[in-house]
Amino acid sequence: MTRRPRRVGTAAFLALLACVLAAGTVSADTELGHKGTVGPHSLRDTYANGGAKCTYVRTFEGETSKWWRLSRIDVRPPLVKAISTRQRVGWRFIVQRSEDHGPWQTTYRSPIQRATAYSSTAAEFSAVGIKVIVPPPSSQFSNRHHYRVIVRMVWYRKDGSQRGSARHLVDFYREKVDGEVWPGEEDGSCTGIKGQVA
Repeated sequence: MTRRPRRVGTAAFLALLACVLAAGTVSADTELGHKGTVGPHSLRDTYANGGAKCTYVRTFEGETSKWWRLSRIDVRPPLVKAISTRQRVGWRFIVQRSEDHGPWQTTYRSPIQRATAYSSTAAEFSAVGIKVIVPPPSSQFSNRHHYRVIVRMVWYRKDGSQRGSARHLVDFYREKVDGEVWPGEEDGSCTGIKGQVA
């Protein structure tokens, strides 16, 4: 009589623990829309290991402050599987910039990287990136520029035409400053200029 409640309690505890552990690894990208027919897909985008990495270089160090400028954005490849059996798929990333949280403007589109995917195995893509040149503020009242990344995934027919596509926005951005990498600010973008005041 006493064993059954213990088993139920243990099972419930293990199920809850599994949910908690799984929550830490779930992708957190934002879906922006699909066209046509698409296969299983997701971004490698978690708080601990964001979908993109922003690298900064030090530009100024005074007595009471340090400043770093964004110099590069590297993007992790998405997980893309075939719609059925075996299929050619592709992906590219798009960089957009906003000044003072104004409208987003596209500043770069990468070439499309293609590979073969299977229904049970994602395509083998490589990480890619781009150097960034942060423009000066448009006025003395401007605060700063922000950068974000959109990943576009494509599924092809045998004749090479596009069968479907999906666009997802990266939510988490790692930051590399002075050689150290850590999770970035949770604002869904990279800041063009970072400052630290003592």
